[in-house]
Amino acid sequence: TSHNKHWQVVSKALCWLLAALAGSAVQSSPRYPAPDLIALSQPLTIKWSYQSDQTSNLTPASDRTTVFLPLGSGTLVALNAADGKLIWRAEAGGEFSAAPTTDERIVYAATKYSEPQQGHVHGTLRALSKTTGVTLWMRTLPAPLGGSLVAGAKAPFAGSADGRVYAFDKQTGLT
Repeated sequence: TSHNKHWQVVSKALCWLLAALAGSAVQSSPRYPAPDLIALSQPLTIKWSYQSDQTSNLTPASDRTTVFLPLGSGTLVALNAADGKLIWRAEAGGEFSAAPTTDERIVYAATKYSEPQQGHVHGTLRALSKTTGVTLWMRTLPAPLGGSLVAGAKAPFAGSADGRVYAFDKQTGLT
């Protein structure tokens, strides 16, 4: 019936989604062949882990080979996606105010810091090299960035705590 066909399509889509998240393809069937197969009927196992006592609740950024993990101490670490080994560690300065994002060559990290005397909270956006963790440019802002950073084709975009929306030049960081 059409109801059964609908659930077969939903089931197939869900299997492909799970496989994509796992980095593999789904076990094939005569009806849905697939290369590089895994059986989803097997229990999920931990492939690797990174131990830290400074984890944050921010979502890591990633690409095909690297996971960029923001730690609670204002440290950003790059981990090999295949085995979890540390590639580099960079001090972002301050505390992360938004989850990092990445494009083809840069990781963007937003932090916040307070002025000791006035207590006013400011923000920064850093562009770090994906391969080395070296800061390519940094911009200070009147308020911290929050929510989600988005790396567009020509500029990263972000909203700040004071209601402003920013677009930054990828090469210079100018707004």
